[in-house]
Amino acid sequence: MGAADGPLSNLGLGAIKDGDIAITVGTSGAIRKVVNKPIIDPNGKLFCYYLSQNKWVIGGATNNGGNIFQWLKNNVLSTPNNQFNSKQINRIANTVSPGSNGVLFYPYLSGERAPTWNTNAKGSFIGLNRTHTNAHMARSAMEGTIYNLYSILLMVESLSESAKKIMAAGGFAKSELWKHIMSDVFETPIIVPDNFESSCLGAVLIGMNAVNIVSNNFYDSGNNKVSTYEPNRENFEVYRRLYPLWVQVGNVLEVEYDKITQIQNEING
Repeated sequence: MGAADGPLSNLGLGAIKDGDIAITVGTSGAIRKVVNKPIIDPNGKLFCYYLSQNKWVIGGATNNGGNIFQWLKNNVLSTPNNQFNSKQINRIANTVSPGSNGVLFYPYLSGERAPTWNTNAKGSFIGLNRTHTNAHMARSAMEGTIYNLYSILLMVESLSESAKKIMAAGGFAKSELWKHIMSDVFETPIIVPDNFESSCLGAVLIGMNAVNIVSNNFYDSGNNKVSTYEPNRENFEVYRRLYPLWVQVGNVLEVEYDKITQIQNEING
């Protein structure tokens, strides 16, 4: 009967063994883990999907992923005389050091599903002063998106074993910097397949198994041509200091999201 796009991505990536984590970052994003029985989050913040043959997928989805890049290009960095593209954003973001000189970004431009589940959540930059440039804002936006995904990973790990291997796919994988930031924040190697279309590959494998072209060991048939991004210890020491602060400040901001939304709605009629 097929499966949903997220679980199929796990299958296409080959992230189906105990301890495997699959991350997809396209316009939005998700973190998923295959388990051998249904696991229900008592807080109701994570999903649980059926995949196939005693395989279920738990995880959480975020509204905000690659759409942050689009917003930066169109609404923050570009001017009538200088239209930024994705390569330029990566280039300028790479000119500043990890941690963006203390600028924190909350990527809630479209409300948020996991980890906050708040339709009124709002995006924000915190910590700006006049020494900061568009390069700091660009890198901070990339880092904040990864912090948000890391929060979902911690939720998944709270219901099952810790991650042993993390595989990532989606449009974000076109950015070398973003992949390195993920590895540094997560403090673990990030494995990225050369083929980004892991959900399509998973659907093909499910179909081939259904008509007996491949046997039940088709779970091991995922994309095997990969690149690995190793964490930099100096960088993740910086993120170890900033991530808890990102969480603490975020908790303070969340209290006011409903009030901000009410004011915005009144102003916009």
